[in-house]
Amino acid sequence: MNVATRIAPTAGQLALAKKLAEGGERRGGGITHVDAAAYTDPARFEAERAAIFAKRPLVIAPSALLPEPGMAVPHDGYGKPLLITRDRDGKAHVFLQQTGQPTRSQPVQLGISSKDRIEIASGLSAGQSLLCR
Repeated sequence: MNVATRIAPTAGQLALAKKLAEGGERRGGGITHVDAAAYTDPARFEAERAAIFAKRPLVIAPSALLPEPGMAVPHDGYGKPLLITRDRDGKAHVFLQQTGQPTRSQPVQLGISSKDRIEIASGLSAGQSLLCR
């Protein structure tokens, strides 16, 4: 599958764009409310993290975070301890390490990778250690 195919709008997105271009549709009533628990409930947070962040490629850092060769930055924003590095040649790498676990080889499928982002499409699961070379 080429990149152009992967980023083409879906039928649902096209239908939504058409509806919006035609003026959309008004909802009845007025102000709606969302229970604060939707934003503060730890169980909901964990369920969303598992459903969204654990199953999709994620952009973990802009390239400007590591502008020079030899730099490293820790990242744990998605619940996995990552170390993002740039080697001597300027190539970016990502390390996933679980404390107390042995380091071993783990193949991963990379998604879109450029100077601006690195995506890990598959191959990681909880408790695994990863070294990208």
